[in-house]
Amino acid sequence: MVDEALVSNKIQEYFSRLLAQSGIKICAITISKGVEKGKNIVGTIAKVEVQDSENENKFYYFIIKSAPRDLKFRKFIQSSILFEREMYLYTKVLPEFDKFQQEINVTNPFQSYAKYFGATVEELDEAIVMQDMVADGYKLLNSEKSLDYEHIVLVLKEYGKFHALSYALRERKPQVFSELISNTVEDYFTGQAWNTLKLPIQMTLQKAIKTINSIEHEVLHKKMASFLNKVTETLKKVLKVETPTKYDVIGHGDCWINNILFKYENIENPNFPTKICFIDWQFSRVGSPALDISYFLFTSTDTILRKKHYDNFIREYHNSLCSFYSKLTDKSEICLPYKVLQEHLRKFSIYGLLMSIQALYLMLNKPKEEESESDVTKVVDILAYESTNMHEYNIRIKDMILDFDQLGYNFE
Repeated sequence: MVDEALVSNKIQEYFSRLLAQSGIKICAITISKGVEKGKNIVGTIAKVEVQDSENENKFYYFIIKSAPRDLKFRKFIQSSILFEREMYLYTKVLPEFDKFQQEINVTNPFQSYAKYFGATVEELDEAIVMQDMVADGYKLLNSEKSLDYEHIVLVLKEYGKFHALSYALRERKPQVFSELISNTVEDYFTGQAWNTLKLPIQMTLQKAIKTINSIEHEVLHKKMASFLNKVTETLKKVLKVETPTKYDVIGHGDCWINNILFKYENIENPNFPTKICFIDWQFSRVGSPALDISYFLFTSTDTILRKKHYDNFIREYHNSLCSFYSKLTDKSEICLPYKVLQEHLRKFSIYGLLMSIQALYLMLNKPKEEESESDVTKVVDILAYESTNMHEYNIRIKDMILDFDQLGYNFE
């Protein structure tokens, strides 16, 4: 391994020790870039192929996700907070969920995440080593396109199972769950990181407001303008959980298409998704399940699908949540009444709208050819550069805001 731009020397040394501890004897290691430019802005993703020296036909496939090394950029995104949170999910939360499911021997457990192998937390060389799910047949879809009905439902069902584990663990192992949520409180958007994130987020919000005609949609335009002015207070209101309620769960947090992999095992219908894998747990937090649902739905659907199936999508999520909770607890009681879920969607979906505006900008807007990667990763420029694909962005953002308003969701 020689490409220090992808994996630093210290991380390479750590990875070699990890392989040795696992009993893997190395014949050769090949490293390559794991994602296209713009797919991951908070770290470096490297694909690693390891050939076994005792069996040259045997290969192991890993992903090494490392923190950015540029000091200015690290400070901007508060990379240490992000990596600590993701490591906590892989080392504590997900293992506890898995252990709980094994203890009760639940059928079809929630396991929609990559296998974790280890992590190093040395400053400037933070890294997480996990299974390369693409090598196992999973695919990262084109983020510029909306998902179809089948993909949406599959993801929502898995979010239902994932959230049900919080409700079940709170019921069966309250002390364990209490410890988990005490270490997953929101401290990113409501903490020091917001001081540098606020400006670029406001810049994309201003672009979004311009898609709404102030004469044709006067009231809506004023709602968005008010949201822009109060975005700090609004985020704190929906994300800051002083005392978790019985309806709060540990969520995924970063629910856009770039963080969901799909697998297709149906030979008769090769385009029908059968499994998914959630990646990037850096924004995981305790909060309303509506945070995950709204973020995913507004980034991954177009207005036609929302108008036709939005209620069905919420029902599919809720049915999966309640069904899996019942399997985990042997209780027929509903862990989250549908009426309460609807109230949460009205109150907390503003987070999904805000994050969707940011995510869609990253998904749809390509930097111009003359702009280098370093140009678009300057502190403010990440969400501010002018791209070559503004037309489609404007259409999707306008549709999203109009649909959000039509649903009757709160802007503050």
